[in-house]
Amino acid sequence: MIPNAIRVFEQQRKVISARAGVTAQQLWRRVDPTQVDASMQVIRPHLVRALQGYRRQAAIAAAAYTPALLRETRLATEPVGELNLERFLEYAPDGRTVDGLYEQAAISAKTRMSRGLMPQLALQQVSALVLTMTLTTLSDTVRSVVAADMTRRPQVTGYVRQLVPPSCSRCVILAGRWYRWNEGFQRHPGCDCIHIPVREDHAGDLTTDPYAYFNSLTKEQQDRLFGKADAQAIRDGADIYRVVNIRERGLATAKGARKFGTPHRLTIDDIYEQAKSRDDAIRLMRQEGFITGPQVRGGNILGRFYEGYGELGKGGRAAAAREAVLEARRTGVRDPLNRYTMTSAERRYYDANYRLKYYERTGKIPVTIGPNSADLGVKLRAPSPGEVDGLYRQVDQLKNWALQTSAPPGLTRLVLALDDLSLDDLRRLEVVALAKGGKRAQAAAGIGSRRYDPNASRLTGNSGGGKPPNRQRPMRGGDEEEEWAKRQAALKSSTNGEMLEPHEIRFLEWFEARGERVSWIPRRQRNQDGGLLPTNDFRWLTNGSLVCELKVSVQKYKTISSHIRGSVARARAQGVRKENFVIYLENQWLRSVLRSQLTAYNIRNPDNRIKRLWVAHGGGMEEIQLEN
Repeated sequence: MIPNAIRVFEQQRKVISARAGVTAQQLWRRVDPTQVDASMQVIRPHLVRALQGYRRQAAIAAAAYTPALLRETRLATEPVGELNLERFLEYAPDGRTVDGLYEQAAISAKTRMSRGLMPQLALQQVSALVLTMTLTTLSDTVRSVVAADMTRRPQVTGYVRQLVPPSCSRCVILAGRWYRWNEGFQRHPGCDCIHIPVREDHAGDLTTDPYAYFNSLTKEQQDRLFGKADAQAIRDGADIYRVVNIRERGLATAKGARKFGTPHRLTIDDIYEQAKSRDDAIRLMRQEGFITGPQVRGGNILGRFYEGYGELGKGGRAAAAREAVLEARRTGVRDPLNRYTMTSAERRYYDANYRLKYYERTGKIPVTIGPNSADLGVKLRAPSPGEVDGLYRQVDQLKNWALQTSAPPGLTRLVLALDDLSLDDLRRLEVVALAKGGKRAQAAAGIGSRRYDPNASRLTGNSGGGKPPNRQRPMRGGDEEEEWAKRQAALKSSTNGEMLEPHEIRFLEWFEARGERVSWIPRRQRNQDGGLLPTNDFRWLTNGSLVCELKVSVQKYKTISSHIRGSVARARAQGVRKENFVIYLENQWLRSVLRSQLTAYNIRNPDNRIKRLWVAHGGGMEEIQLEN
């Protein structure tokens, strides 16, 4: 039985969303195809005003939803503090200004026109983007208000994810899943799923039970939503979670199959192609791990509300680990220096940092992490130079990753705690963003660019660990500073007094050898906190003085897209636009797979789109034809 509060809230959301979508598209139709910028100057204030009005209505409805639901489910509790709904409306839920939301739509339309699409058709295509942005902003505003309302009610320990049909297959398998109150709400653009603040969910409800929802659909709807093969597999008894996850993520590795029984040889398509009959298909699905037992909500591998005690908890038998995990769940806060509640990435950094500090203090490598009797009475060995090199490299690589905005917040917090720094220190020293100037700022702060003293006894004693590790990317200011200064002075392009990093110098040498010239953009403008504002890297003089951002990367789409996405988002937050990028692969040749992946960058990253993209590689300079 669905509580009445949920029905009322869903109806309110649908009405507000429908009105907001219609209004946004009506206003968008007023954009003049021949004068997009001029007409957007007139229409954008109306779009923003309309969106803010509907967001306010949605926020008011969301603020009334949680207490009404808790009263109906007999979980009413006094909140701590008051909600200030106006604060939820100051910015878009993704951190952008509300005015900047629709700027992206105008850019997308002009990009399509510049590539030969008829202006009217380009505006029609972008109309769908305007609708998605509007509805996603409304849904995220609602979720933010509900999450804040849950947080101020200590008796509400978590929430259940509820569908708002019709829903996609990715959302269906998350229906009914219970999350702790401080866990993020996973969603995709246009997702309209909602929280149910509870201790336990309402069993049997089709909007919190994936199987109940699946069985409520007609065969045609099931086939359209999941695909014919996957829908048939679920009807034949396959685990809905495994079917969708394998479709989204691909088959498991052999190791994953041995550990969890996850399918790793045949997909659902392969099984139905090979099977001679329905019984044979069921046999193969059971053999491959798609049929795991009864079709129950939450799956039947680990159970419905399974929560372990971490890698060190031994299933709850290790008392110290168990108590640390329970305390973190109770308070919603993890001690950043407690190994029992760390993630795997955090523990890798903590352990490597501990071993390195121990070595620098004693010249030896510890057997265990932390004060432990295993190290007492044991003759600790001196490490080889290669081991020391590996420790320094591991610590620096993890630290540099942790200081990027795309890194997990917990890892960043651990690095700050171990280095006795705050985020304010990092912002002031400009080391959060590892884009232009980031390496120089780290060198100034002593972060991520360890300086080695060959005469220091702790590094050159009997341990044999005095050889400094090779740096993957050299820094200015070291032993080779004179060489880098000469190479920069020999450049034909103007650097405008900026001290370029070695990778920037190498790029310009490569670039100039092909007849290109640039003018480097100095970083001199400061924000209100005194820090330097982000800038693009250079003006491409031989390409119409196009303003560009340079990124040096390995040949991996995930790495390149993360660099671009983070750079665009951080610059936008400071009121700076970065929209033309050059990716320098140095001596690597651009592979066809990566070229194809980069072509779809804007489609995969609708909130951080760019205008133009070049890849400088061993085969020359190539512009990527971005799809929109």
